[in-house]
Amino acid sequence: MGVELKDSLANKAIFPTILTVALVIFAMSIAVFVRVKMAFYAQAIDHLESYSSERTDREGALYSSLERLHLSASEAFRARLALLPRDPALIDPLFDFYFPLQADGTRRSNEALYTGFVPAPAQKIYGVGAFLSQGEAFEEEEKRRFLAALDVVRSFGEANLTLIDNFYFFTPRNDLIIFGPARDDKLLYYRKDAPPDFDFRTEEFVTNSLPSTNPERETRCTKLRRVLYDLTGDTLTTGCQNPIDVDGDFFGAWGNSIFLNSLLSNAWKTGWRRHIISSSQKKATSLPIRHRGISSQRSPWGPKKHMTVRIFIGNWWR
Repeated sequence: MGVELKDSLANKAIFPTILTVALVIFAMSIAVFVRVKMAFYAQAIDHLESYSSERTDREGALYSSLERLHLSASEAFRARLALLPRDPALIDPLFDFYFPLQADGTRRSNEALYTGFVPAPAQKIYGVGAFLSQGEAFEEEEKRRFLAALDVVRSFGEANLTLIDNFYFFTPRNDLIIFGPARDDKLLYYRKDAPPDFDFRTEEFVTNSLPSTNPERETRCTKLRRVLYDLTGDTLTTGCQNPIDVDGDFFGAWGNSIFLNSLLSNAWKTGWRRHIISSSQKKATSLPIRHRGISSQRSPWGPKKHMTVRIFIGNWWR
């Protein structure tokens, strides 16, 4: 009887001890799990921040290169304009050849400007399309300017193909010259398909270049938007433009388009989800590029298969 009582008391004393040890082990396991998971998230976020910084530097370098390209184009334009003769007998035939008048009253680029021809030894023009909305409205000085702009667009576009696959010039009165030999659309919309009343004067890339909205006359970039000829909105692009003034008046602007697919090519690992979000948290309204700081959300209790990391990189837009 006494032995059984002692065994019963011993069992009662051991049970709380076992329970306490089990609880301690469980608590330690939870603590280790949380620390390991937090370390994993911290490592993953550090990796993303490192990648974001690298990607930001790369895109910032692209912007700086485009800015220099536009400024150099303006200098080259003025140099070419100074070399062009003022004799209409020399200018008019060239202008009519490159931009023939169409039956609908517009001027479009000569087919040879896109398919390619050799106007002089060691010089080839190709990959150029143009839409000039007011075919009969060109004065002699304007014709000289457009011939100078054409030469800058084709030469600078070709020289910078390894940087970006297009280069264009437009005026606030609805004229466009574009170099884009690798475009899938072959520039057909501007060369042939655009209706005579095609009008882009209210588009952001034009208003960004006006003296009233850009008195500093600096390179500015648009929000993410659809390509002019794509009414479905499936083809998204952003663009950077820099205005050029001639004799104190706004004449036009140089620009480049950056297609979203091109910008995001090889940007993320397979299986990662990609979202372009503006400062107002709306998807696909602006494209953050330039680095101004990074903030991350960390949660050790998030879903196992994905993690939310918000990266704020600033932007080029005013």
